[in-house]
Amino acid sequence: MGLRISAVNTHVSVDIETWRKVANNPNRLSKFWQSNEGQPIYDQLTKVMGAVDVLLQSGDVKGMEDKAKIDDAIKKVIMADAIKQKEDADLSSKKAQERENKKVLVFLDKFIDGIKKGTILTRSKELYGDDTIRIYEDFAKVFKSFVSSIHKQEITFSEIDEEFANSFDKYMVNHGFMDNTIAKNTNCIRRICRYAADKGLFNEIAPLNVWHTRNAKNTKATPYLEEHEINALYEMELSGELEKVRDVFFFDLFVAQRISDFEKFNDDNFSIIDGDLCLNLTQKKTGQKVLIPIADERVIDICKKYNNDLPIYTPQAINRYIKIIMENLAKDVESLNELYPTTLTAKERESEKYYADMIKKRENGEKLDENDRKALSKKIRMARANNAASMQLYARNKNGDIVKPKWALIASHTCRRTYVTLNLANGVLTVDEIMSVTGHRNARVFKQYDKRQQEIIAQGIARKLKAHKSIKPAKEIRMAQ
Repeated sequence: MGLRISAVNTHVSVDIETWRKVANNPNRLSKFWQSNEGQPIYDQLTKVMGAVDVLLQSGDVKGMEDKAKIDDAIKKVIMADAIKQKEDADLSSKKAQERENKKVLVFLDKFIDGIKKGTILTRSKELYGDDTIRIYEDFAKVFKSFVSSIHKQEITFSEIDEEFANSFDKYMVNHGFMDNTIAKNTNCIRRICRYAADKGLFNEIAPLNVWHTRNAKNTKATPYLEEHEINALYEMELSGELEKVRDVFFFDLFVAQRISDFEKFNDDNFSIIDGDLCLNLTQKKTGQKVLIPIADERVIDICKKYNNDLPIYTPQAINRYIKIIMENLAKDVESLNELYPTTLTAKERESEKYYADMIKKRENGEKLDENDRKALSKKIRMARANNAASMQLYARNKNGDIVKPKWALIASHTCRRTYVTLNLANGVLTVDEIMSVTGHRNARVFKQYDKRQQEIIAQGIARKLKAHKSIKPAKEIRMAQ
């Protein structure tokens, strides 16, 4: 005769109200066991009954006096299920997190957070500079706007292909970004894809190979200052903020640093070496240490004027004030009024489009609100000052290129271009010596700062040709004719 166990605690949980409705009705109970809620409970009870049967058949259980053994066996079954469920839930959560991490926007936010906190370093194991971080932050705004426009906020690295890359490029072109900015943004996403690949977030080749940097064609004009313009700038009678900005700008023309490098600038950055005043600092963008002798007496006088503690301005403030200074200087220095072919920024394009739209509305007899009337009046004055044609804010040359006077193109970065260009032109310093001042480690990037390269090469060719005995100078040829 088999043993009978009158009652045991199965340790299986069930909603009491649901159980009362189905327990005494065979049809309802059968349907409940087959439901999403009842199936797991049925499976657990089946395992419990199986464990009890094993105990009974083994002879280890004689009856209810061995209830503790039965209870332990049941708990092991339930515990095993609970552990399995937790493992399954953990695995599911892990896979979900892995999928989340593979989303480009999720990774982008973590990447920028990491480079800001210093937990993500460059390939050379250095901290990212503030300027580079700002470039990535600006890129992130553009990229997020792009993926939102094509409804692909959930895109993963594995889904990046040639079509996606081309769409991003087209998006930036259509929104008026200049080629240099497009190239910067393309380099950002390429580097982020490479970093994600290093972290094992994808194995495909496409996300690494689809980003093509376009050649800069519509770059903004970047003139340098000539010696006579620099001299005139120093001689200007200025006061207040304009005088301070002029002094900082003039100082930078002879030390060729980024304005951002002056943010923590003070007397500690100066030293005397063999009787010469020298500037020493660590560049924020690259971490490069530079030591720059200051030989120009006017620059030394400026340092004395501020006790080697020059006023500190942001690049934006420098650019705003220096345009006011240069516009006034152009009244006396004609070369600053020379027109340079250039391009419009995205903001300038939008401004010109707005101007054209307002003109059309007015011509069509549409009533403008007060804000539009004020804005239009201001832009009309601006268009006249720029000698722009009808419906345009900015002047064009005969080829249809945007042109601006030289003074309007002078900005904080002009100082580095001027230093490089003039020192290469006069031949006093070698390329290596100039690069040690500017902090450039890449010759290709350095050459972009030389704005007289073609002119200097042409002059060199002319000198060599004239020196060749078999070729007469042009003057002698004309005389012989």
